Parts: sequence; C-alpha cells; structure tokens
Amino acid sequence: VINATNNAYYGITSKNEITVDDSSTIISNENGYGFIGGGLRLGTSGNLNKSVGNIASGAKVTLKGNKSNALENYGQFKFDSDVSLEITENKDKSNGAGIFNAGTLTLPNKAVIQNNQAANYGGGIYNKGIVNAINSALYNNHAGKAGDDIYNVTDALFNFSKTAIDWNLDDCDHLIDDWYLDTEEKRYNVHDEENYFVQKYDKTLETRENIALKAAHNLLGKVIVKYVDEEGNEIEEDIFNPETEIKLSDARREDKSLNVGDTIDTEVTPKDFGRVAASTAKQVVVQKMREAERNSIMAEYGDKQDELLVGTVALEDTDNYFIDLGRTNGILPKKDIIPGEKIEMGSQIKVYVSKVDNSGKNLLILLSRSHYGFVKRLFELEIPELSDGSVLLYSVARDAGFRSKVAVYSEKANIDPIGACIGEKGSRIARIMEELHGEKLDVVRYDKDPAVFIENALAPAKNLTVAITDPKKQEAMVIADKDNFSLAIGKKGQNARLASRLTHYKIDIKTQEQASLDGINFRSE
Repeated sequence: VINATNNAYYGITSKNEITVDDSSTIISNENGYGFIGGGLRLGTSGNLNKSVGNIASGAKVTLKGNKSNALENYGQFKFDSDVSLEITENKDKSNGAGIFNAGTLTLPNKAVIQNNQAANYGGGIYNKGIVNAINSALYNNHAGKAGDDIYNVTDALFNFSKTAIDWNLDDCDHLIDDWYLDTEEKRYNVHDEENYFVQKYDKTLETRENIALKAAHNLLGKVIVKYVDEEGNEIEEDIFNPETEIKLSDARREDKSLNVGDTIDTEVTPKDFGRVAASTAKQVVVQKMREAERNSIMAEYGDKQDELLVGTVALEDTDNYFIDLGRTNGILPKKDIIPGEKIEMGSQIKVYVSKVDNSGKNLLILLSRSHYGFVKRLFELEIPELSDGSVLLYSVARDAGFRSKVAVYSEKANIDPIGACIGEKGSRIARIMEELHGEKLDVVRYDKDPAVFIENALAPAKNLTVAITDPKKQEAMVIADKDNFSLAIGKKGQNARLASRLTHYKIDIKTQEQASLDGINFRSE
C-alpha cells in the first residue's frame, strides 16, 4: 500500500521509471499542490517518451483533490486494463487539471475522470501526445476557455473506443478518434475493441457507445462507423445525424404519411437576420450557384475544342452570330463563316469549335465554319471508314468557299480510300459539298514518297515531273508541259498554294522551256 496525502508539491514523482505490480496496491493522493503536477508525475518536458511507467493489473489508483495536474505524463505511461483509476475534483491554474499528457498514455478500462477544473484548457484531459482510452468515462469537467472534458492540441491523437464523453458540452476541441485521411477529410471511426460496432445509434439510449457517438456528432456532424461483418468484409456506414435526420416515430408525430427516405422542410428564422444579412446571404448563394454552373459547363465543354457541334442560331450583332449549344452559347464571328453563305435565325447549323477559353469571367467558345478542321470533321461524320480506321485522313488544305484538298490513304490493300470518300455515285462527297455550299473538293491519295504525293496534290494537272530539291527544307520543283502548267498553278495560284499546304512542301512550278533556260536537265517518263 502506498499512501501519499497532504503533499506540498508532488505525491509521487519520477524522472525515469514508475512500476507498481502488487495487485492490492492503492495509490492515493489528496490535497497535493505542485506547479507542474500534484498527484502522479512521470518524466520531464525534456525527456519525452523516454521514461516508462506501468501500473500493473489489480491496482487501484485514486487521484483526488490536487491543486495541479493530477496525472502528468511526459513519457510512456500505461495502466493495465483492469486497474481501477479515478481522477476527480482536481484543479489547475492552467491546463489539464485531470490529466496533462505530452507523451504516450494508455488508460485502463472503466477509468473515471470527472469534476476536474482547469483555468484555461482541458478540464478533464489536456493532450499534446497520444491518449488511448477504452470504455472510460469523462463527466462534468470544466475548463475556463475551451475543452471541458478534452482539449486535443492539433496533430495530437486521442483514440477512444466505447468511451463516454459528456456530449452536452460542445467544446471538446480538436477531438480525433482513430482518424485516417480520406480525400483530405478527417473522419471518425467508432468501434469496440474487437472492431465490431455492437449497437446502432439511438439517441434515446444513454449507453456509453451512444454518448460517445453523440460527442462525435457534436464535433463533426457526421460519424463513419467502421466494422467487420460476419464474412470478414470491412464495412463503413454513416450513422444517424440528429442535425439533418429524424427518427420515423418522431417524424410521424408531425405528419403520419411520412416514410423512411422522405424529406421534411422546416422554415427557420435565425436571430438577428435582418435585411443586410439576408441580402448578403442571397449574394453568396447566387455567386456559389454561378460558380457551380460555370464549373459544370466547363466540365461539359472544356474538351470540345477541335470538335464538330450542332447548334441553333440564336442572336446576331454587327460582327458575330451567337449559337445556342444547349447549356451555353458559342460565338461564330462573321469573318469565320463560309463566304457567300446566308445564315437564318433559328436554323440548325454545324460548327467547328476553334477555341475554348476559361481564363475570363465567363466561358468563351469560339466557333468557325471556314476552318480547315470543319472539312476534316465533316469527312469523319459522313464516311464510316474514317471512323473505324479503314481509311486514314492525312491532311486538309482549304480556301474556304472555293476549294479544299483532302489527302487520304489506307493501309489495307483491298480498300480504295478515294472511292470510299466519294461514295456510290458521289453520294458521300455530295453531302459534304452541300454543307459547304458548293465548295469544290479534291480528294487525293497520300503517298510516303513526297514526289508522288506532290504530283497527286497538284491534280487535276497531269504529266508532271517532280524533283525534291532540298528534303530538309522540304523544297520541291515541278516541271509541267504547256497544257498542264496553268492547271498546276490554278486560278490566282490557288491549286499550287493548296498543294503546298497539303504536302507541307514549298513547291516551285516551271514550264519545260523555263527549266531548259535555267539549265535544268530533265527527262519525262
């Protein structure tokens, strides 16, 4: 038996080790007074987790009436599970009248911490380290500033299982129960020592489990219960939240027709909620709704750049048409329509998304019908072989409203890529030309040999001699006879210009006479 009473400073103190192993031992301290710890102290602030304390099975520990921290731990202090521990009626001028913990502390089963008073924080427990509590009870403790029962410093850990906390006191600050991170949110994991949640939450039952859940509800508003079912599967469940949920029996007192899953709307008029506050609340709600709508629209249209969309012509001003795309409008500048086409209000129209810009206040979607990508997407829409990969589109060159050249090829010998694009009796190419308002289309075969590809791109000119003069600079010379020279050049150089864009080569076209005068020897085949 160890009796420590009426001590001026510490009842029992050790800087290194405390071991009590006699099952009949009683440690008692009354009316002690200390600047750091009045009842039981292990270690020093400079000796964190190096000192070891153990109160063995069967011991009875009572820390009562101390004028400073009843139990102060800087080391590793463990009570065996069946030790009887009562910490009551202690006072401290600062923090942690019942327990001040800066190390690792394991409390026994059924520990009782009640009626303790701290001037600042943590009337029952002030925790800066790790506290493990199973089936314990914290009641009627008081703190002058915050944390009547528990004050858990940020990043400290308080593990409780089946521990009753005075849930009516709403300032158990920073409480964390076996926490883990999930999408950067701390969640509560309430369980018993076998990792089974035994009893569903029922606020009418004042069991230790339910009181612990109430404390967690009060702090977090939501509790995730984690348990293992009979088949060994780990299950997570949301527990009843009294702030947002109501029992069916209580709900039917108001309306007997209500069933599980129904929603009850209740009008609430907060105190001091005047005109200014109402206006501010409205502005915040409207702003949040606009932000949510903007984010939703961006998620829907953010990846639509370089795609073909169908919209309705909604508005027109001096420079632009505004196309209704469903949830938002796109802008089709008049300079980007097909030259000569007439667009009617309310008509359906195909448009190419040339740019999606989210950097401004509103989402900006720029549209075009003159972009070469518009022709590319029309081909993909009308020709199934392009969609399934049987025919591949190499490049597109376009002079909007006049002529476009499209280079295609196939890696399958039995497929004619040009015939697939033209269709039976020209049906496929006709539908594309109709959308382009009669714009001429040249479909040519792509070839890995740049000389052959350039000759194909200069169609309808024939009998051409092509020489690659500089492969690195991608320069080529084409020699044409009198009959094909003007065809190769095209009206105002259009054919040569489109062929250059299509092949990505700089093309110099000469007649046979010009080539001879320049001293170029050639042989036509």
